[in-house]
Amino acid sequence: MSLLGIDAGTSGCKTAAFSADGRALASAYREYVVQHPQPGWAELDSSGVWECVRQNIAEVAAKVGNDPVRAICVSSMGEAATPVTLDRQVVGPCILSSDTRGSEYIKDLAGPPSCALNWRPTNRPSRYWPWIRWEQESSV
Repeated sequence: MSLLGIDAGTSGCKTAAFSADGRALASAYREYVVQHPQPGWAELDSSGVWECVRQNIAEVAAKVGNDPVRAICVSSMGEAATPVTLDRQVVGPCILSSDTRGSEYIKDLAGPPSCALNWRPTNRPSRYWPWIRWEQESSV
């Protein structure tokens, strides 16, 4: 029985299979590039990231073919958002936490602390409300 771990991080995807007793059996790594299409923007090609994840899974599964994967654990980059439709189709890039779009809405959204709004000392938006507001305004 193999256990599969997937870490889809900001700059690449690491995937590894382990035996039930913790021995590393196989691994794969693929990088992707953070894109900066405008100053202050930081995003990933969501479809490209997904393709890296798929390729890593296939590669690792092939290496442990006679020891099938029975459990999967996934971790991913911190605050990031990929817009999708109701039927799960990707409609835009993955916006990363270092992206500053939506910063102009911080004052409008500021108020009593809540788990939905969490501002960093750098005054950059953390969480999704400024990005959502930016998306709403820029799509009009």
